[in-house]
Amino acid sequence: MKKEGYHEKEISRSIDQSIKEGNIIESKNRISVSLPRMEIIRRYLLLNIAANYSAVLRSDQLAGKVLLPGYGPFFGISLNKLADAAIECSTIFKSSYASSSSFLSDVNWLSEKGHPSYLLKSS
Repeated sequence: MKKEGYHEKEISRSIDQSIKEGNIIESKNRISVSLPRMEIIRRYLLLNIAANYSAVLRSDQLAGKVLLPGYGPFFGISLNKLADAAIECSTIFKSSYASSSSFLSDVNWLSEKGHPSYLLKSS
């Protein structure tokens, strides 16, 4: 946060607030994300990976794709490529993304929350 221009006072306040809310824990002068927050972090990381690995698609290429509105009419990625990219990009969540039930659960959760991704049914 310091590299991004935040002042020490704001950094300390945000850390203290996050500890108070149970989002992070402090132990032996180390800060880590609390276990209940890891699921949400994994899901938003998947959304970020989808945004970074997606490409412009033609209208005849939409079946089975996760689409990301806001990048043009048809911008997305296939579920297989998204899974592969997620496994490749993440060290901490690699095993979770490798589990098809966790991966699909995360895609479904993002869709239900109304985040900019949704699944088109195969034709």
